[in-house]
Amino acid sequence: MKKALVIETMKEDALRQRDGTLKLCYRLPNSVTSSFLEEFSCTKAFETLYGMSSATRVKYAKFVVKGHAVMEAEVSEMQTAKGEARRHWVLLWMKNQFETLCDFLPTSDYTKKDHHLPKCISKISLYLEYKVHFTGEYKTHGPEFRPYSRSTFLKLWKAEFSYVTVPLVTAFSVCFTCAMIHDEVLTATKSKDKSKLNALQKLRRTHLCFIANERLAYREHQQLARDDPENFVSLCLDGMDQAKLCSPHFAGGAMPKGANASNKLFMILNIVTSC
Repeated sequence: MKKALVIETMKEDALRQRDGTLKLCYRLPNSVTSSFLEEFSCTKAFETLYGMSSATRVKYAKFVVKGHAVMEAEVSEMQTAKGEARRHWVLLWMKNQFETLCDFLPTSDYTKKDHHLPKCISKISLYLEYKVHFTGEYKTHGPEFRPYSRSTFLKLWKAEFSYVTVPLVTAFSVCFTCAMIHDEVLTATKSKDKSKLNALQKLRRTHLCFIANERLAYREHQQLARDDPENFVSLCLDGMDQAKLCSPHFAGGAMPKGANASNKLFMILNIVTSC
């Protein structure tokens, strides 16, 4: 985590020279300066702040310069016919992944493009999946499938799919199956086990399709109850303790669980039928 933070900080502080080269600048964040403003610093102060040696700082600097050169070459290649094909393959892959993984917030306005990835998925983990998949395709089908660098991948994401985000707070919880599949996918990605990764991705797709169908059925029943309340009632039952939500019928006290679950259901049905 510290390595990624330092490299990202060095990228943000770097300046482009007139000849096109990249000049690394070192700054101290406003949280450690007496003026409460970002200030330029020497390399020694930067190393002390992040607890690294000079050799480590030089190594990270090489990563920044090399990564910048690679990204510039990839962006330039996109302007050619060959580069355009490579770009479209990665955009198609991203589109398919987002259609499978994203949640759509249950709001009344579905015209807004607001797609949320589950919190068990990060941009970095998705990039690693992309890299493993396209490395195999590159060996089989040629340069049109050569994986992009992480910087270019994220730049394409921001340019073409800015409405796809990983929210800090999500409206949906993560079930045990989702969490288990996520851990297994990460393990297969790190070990570069492509066959296992493909099998897990198919399993994840099946599971997410099942969840999507459940939500669709709920929304359809909910709409029936709204359109024809005289004949339809939409009632969502689960095993969660509703007290912490301060819902209208149960605010101020928790409902019994376990053996009394049938009593809880009976009470809910009585409330619905008496309304």
